[in-house]
Amino acid sequence: MKQVSTWIVYIVLFALVVGADASAVEPAFPQKAVKPPALGKQIEQFGSGTNALVAVRLRDKSIVSGYISESSPEGFVVANLSTGVETKIAYPQVVSLAGYNFVTGTEVHHHEGLKARLFRAAMHLMPVQPVPQNNLSKGQFLVIAIVAVVVLILIVKLV
Repeated sequence: MKQVSTWIVYIVLFALVVGADASAVEPAFPQKAVKPPALGKQIEQFGSGTNALVAVRLRDKSIVSGYISESSPEGFVVANLSTGVETKIAYPQVVSLAGYNFVTGTEVHHHEGLKARLFRAAMHLMPVQPVPQNNLSKGQFLVIAIVAVVVLILIVKLV
């Protein structure tokens, strides 16, 4: 029984590490350029306008956020909401992209990297549906995760 509890703790810790880092980390080794048709098709379906908000992480590790003002087969333009400054982005520059269109209700997600691919593969293997994200900040989520791990460790020690 104690071995089963120990394995459960290991699995929970693994899930926390992989789940937390999967969408936010760029790998240290260079990746192949994104196939423009796949990302371009996602952005075309997503739409454009002030209600199509996105955040894009580029290969130079900078982040551009705002709304998609226009898209083309070579790239797309993101306009900052507050300043109105437009940034033209070519598809191969994109490392990750996340956005939500308030009019159509569509979401767009694109991430590169080994951890992101492993996380997506694990999500397909799991029998549960993904839970909608709550409104906790990263700090609050981290505190809850640490408390949960400590409680699990105490349960294992008691059993």
